[in-house]
Amino acid sequence: MNLNDLFLEIKDDLSQVEGLIHRQLNTEIPLLNEVAAYILDSGGKRLRPALVIYCSRMFGGADERTYVAAGALEFRLRATGLEAAAYRQRHRRYWYAE
Repeated sequence: MNLNDLFLEIKDDLSQVEGLIHRQLNTEIPLLNEVAAYILDSGGKRLRPALVIYCSRMFGGADERTYVAAGALEFRLRATGLEAAAYRQRHRRYWYAE
């Protein structure tokens, strides 16, 4: 069994997480919209949500709360990455100003 097999097994659950993220795209908070768009456009395998789903299955099964937790984790970690990138970009101007 490889990583793709693991993702295939929870394909429907990951689709629920993707749907949740899509529903969160339309907010009145522009930054949240940008983060959500970044998450969706970045692709990737969604390893963190997959881990949340598998952990939930170990303790009774995945449900709407699982999908909310998986989506929130993905939002939070991606937002942290965006913040770090913005910080580096802002300070790069000062580091190489000369």
